[in-house]
Amino acid sequence: MEKPSIEVRQKEIISDLNEFEDWNSKYEYIIEFSDRLKLIEKKDLVVENLIEGCQSNVWIKSNFVNGFVFYVGDSDADIPKGILSMITYVVNGCSPDEIINAELFFLHESKLLYHLTPTRVNGLNSMIERIKKIAFDCKIK
Repeated sequence: MEKPSIEVRQKEIISDLNEFEDWNSKYEYIIEFSDRLKLIEKKDLVVENLIEGCQSNVWIKSNFVNGFVFYVGDSDADIPKGILSMITYVVNGCSPDEIINAELFFLHESKLLYHLTPTRVNGLNSMIERIKKIAFDCKIK
């Protein structure tokens, strides 16, 4: 069975978020989405896996298996954990090139980006940079 593309996964998130009329409901959905996050092991909650630039503590690590990148992560705050879960859901199981070249349009099209504080937007950008850097590092291995 072929995995859904990055584009299809993003459209799914946009569609789900658009079902809610108010942002409180959308935030609840984002928090619930964090249940999908593959959690990083406690032993890996170390500085090397911590994403700099986030207001909260957010950790991410990857496994590179048969040419595909799989991310695990965690956060000590609900919204960042949900957002990390959404991003990793979109890119998990993809090749490094697919991840590096991915435009994560769901953040704009769902209007999520516009409902975050500037500090959270900086953290979000740091998450994306780290995810793409990990993919690049996997590519050059």
